[in-house]
Amino acid sequence: MSGRRRLTLAAAAGLLVVAVVLFLVLRHGEGDPALDASTSYDELSTHKSGGETLANALVYLHNRSGKPITLQGASVKTTGKAPREFRFLVAGPGRTDDVQGGVEEQCPPSFFTAQSIKPVSGFRLEPDTTAAGRQGAFLITCFTVPDAPSRFRFTEMTVTYLQDGKRRTATFPNHFAVCSAPGGKCDPDEGGL
Repeated sequence: MSGRRRLTLAAAAGLLVVAVVLFLVLRHGEGDPALDASTSYDELSTHKSGGETLANALVYLHNRSGKPITLQGASVKTTGKAPREFRFLVAGPGRTDDVQGGVEEQCPPSFFTAQSIKPVSGFRLEPDTTAAGRQGAFLITCFTVPDAPSRFRFTEMTVTYLQDGKRRTATFPNHFAVCSAPGGKCDPDEGGL
């Protein structure tokens, strides 16, 4: 084999090694998304009179990575005559002895221990593989139901978080319908009030 051919083969082998290393670094450099977020329901609805405070605490949060992540914030997309403001809290470890949640007419909801409820921004979610992270956390969305007549729907939610110093987002469906009418006499799943 000529010297030139050996040099060409060595250069090709070197390029192949560099390409494989770059592929692995780029593929694993950012890591898999850590946050697993979802609702405990496919669709949920409620009817109110209007003006009530409502807390929806049926969104599960789990950290599927090996390191803690820090939540930064949350947002909800809606359609219809929706509230102007939403408040987001997290119920973390020590909230109850079991996994529960629900919808309640107060914020924060009473079915979680007060000491377990924190603001979303800065909340540290431990990995599921640890005792502190095994239970995961609940995202609590609080708002005031618009005055009657009104109807709106959540369509999706987004949670932002820091993983390994990088800002990431998790967006997932959240189908929650709310209607308000005098005496709560409306059907959130129907078109009319």
